[in-house]
Amino acid sequence: MIAYCGLHCDTCPIHLATIEQDPQKKLQMRREVANALRDRHGLLLSTNDVPDCDGCTLETGRLFFSCAKCKVRACARERQHDSCAYCTDYPCEKLQEVFADQLEAKVELEKLRQ
Repeated sequence: MIAYCGLHCDTCPIHLATIEQDPQKKLQMRREVANALRDRHGLLLSTNDVPDCDGCTLETGRLFFSCAKCKVRACARERQHDSCAYCTDYPCEKLQEVFADQLEAKVELEKLRQ
């Protein structure tokens, strides 16, 4: 599962916590996500505040709140692209913001463009 921006949903700790079957491990994973969001973005979330996310490219499903309001996701869906790699405006300003924080997303999109 690759997000529109090139990030891998199958390595995302929020998605991994969503699909975890063991309740204790799921709780620990959500705690780690909440701590990471606090440390990285200053968000004060309890473990229960961390929502499930099924991946941003799905038509229906649960989304993490930042994925739900993501400008890259909204643009790709509006343009009906499976990935930003296929957009004629690649790489746009929205993607440049993602790349500044998540270089691996650019690497993945470049692979798709080849």
